[in-house]
Amino acid sequence: MEFKLKNKQLIDLDAKVFSLNKMYSMALSSLGKLPNIYALKEITKKINSIKEGLSKIKTEDEFEKLVVENYLLNLESQRVYLEYFTTAGKENLEETLKILLGENSIKIIEEQAKNFDYESFWNFYLSYQDYTYRSIPQDDESQREKLKEILKNLKKDILEYAEKNFNFPKKYEFDLILGQPYSKQTYFHPTTKRMEVSPSKFLIYKDNNEIKINTNNVIEVLFHELIGHGRHEINSTNLPLALQDSSINLVTTSAHVHAEGVSQITRKDAIEFMKLHKEKYLLEDDYIKQSELAEVSDSANSLLITFQYLQLKNLEDSSFNIEKEYKKITNNHGLFILYSTIDKSPLSCVKNATYLIGLHNMKELLKSIEKEYGKDYFKKNHSIINQAISTGLWHFKVLPKFVRLFLNSNHK
Repeated sequence: MEFKLKNKQLIDLDAKVFSLNKMYSMALSSLGKLPNIYALKEITKKINSIKEGLSKIKTEDEFEKLVVENYLLNLESQRVYLEYFTTAGKENLEETLKILLGENSIKIIEEQAKNFDYESFWNFYLSYQDYTYRSIPQDDESQREKLKEILKNLKKDILEYAEKNFNFPKKYEFDLILGQPYSKQTYFHPTTKRMEVSPSKFLIYKDNNEIKINTNNVIEVLFHELIGHGRHEINSTNLPLALQDSSINLVTTSAHVHAEGVSQITRKDAIEFMKLHKEKYLLEDDYIKQSELAEVSDSANSLLITFQYLQLKNLEDSSFNIEKEYKKITNNHGLFILYSTIDKSPLSCVKNATYLIGLHNMKELLKSIEKEYGKDYFKKNHSIINQAISTGLWHFKVLPKFVRLFLNSNHK
């Protein structure tokens, strides 16, 4: 099945949604500086106009029906987000988060914070105890050419792995750059097709007189950024404008939930890649064990998100006791002191939550597909399923419907 729009009115509205997203990103950037009430009015006016047009679309095409539903839900979430963090004139915090992240999102986050596995997190810390005290600076100039060579080889080998397991084009062109010594950021930009890896992702240490380089974190981020975000960008290229995985469309919260869900489930494959290439990249068993233990760090984000959520509740109602509620959930006085004294604005609460909720949603979706289609189908069609979940940027309520349409139309 070809996922293209045929309805002329819908094609026109798709372009309008895409154009709106450009403007919307500017409004979001103003929230951390000066929330613009005029921008809220202008964007809300455009959102209402597009929603009215979408509600009048008549189509029997299943893909077009999903596109209409997706845009209506996304537009409403865009309005709600901007409205709450500007005037808060309609929805309260609870209503806002349910619309942006899902009905049970806060419950999911608080449960992870309440049941956080401190033992596994401690074991994760301990897995580095024989290395950190022997580490040398990652930005040492004498190691820079060696790190570049490692990235060059990883690019080739990971693309080959991705072609086999993710229907990823082996000849995909992108720039893989070793960041400058002062750079701590690692990212993939889908529009410019540039991936930059911070030198800090390499663990370099001295073992007697030998310099060793642990690349497990680099492999993990390459899978996250390239096999996650890069694959999402490739698979979405030929879709309608506002469904493409681009920096323009990723400003929508629900789109970010989907994108981060796709990227975060790649850790399992990253570990499999490490095992397959352990000799070539001198990956010791300890390094791989570190990556296996690192999964607990995903749920650690729930501890901060919970605190930020309670901060927002306190800002909405000054009588709300953050300390009492946070300790009731986490029983961690030290963590309360830490988060209370560091400069961490609650404005990043929703964005931080998209990672945790995105991973949770994607795991649940894959479990439901395995149950519905059967374990044999799931195992045999691993690469096709990976393609289905990374095609288009979808609202969390629409994504499961599209994945089933993709699988039923082409591969079942």
